[in-house]
Amino acid sequence: MEAIIVDREYVHLLDGFDEKVRRIVDDDDAIDGELSGGGEFDDVIAEGLRLDAAGGARGWDGLHAEGQNEDDVMALAYTSGTTAKPKVS
Repeated sequence: MEAIIVDREYVHLLDGFDEKVRRIVDDDDAIDGELSGGGEFDDVIAEGLRLDAAGGARGWDGLHAEGQNEDDVMALAYTSGTTAKPKVS
């Protein structure tokens, strides 16, 4: 599955992008790191937490730095940081 996770304020930057790619919008309504209980973004995060719990609750230690095979999931995270210049993390 292909998906883009995007903050609500940046959805407009995806105008003209392939509409077949799933868009998961973060509404930034969480308080103190708690899920707000609504929206697809919170549903996806809750699903990940359930999968982690079912797999032994390993958290970050359960993640691999390299793919084990060509069908593994990959993520690229971007942040603008404090300089307003995009960086890849």
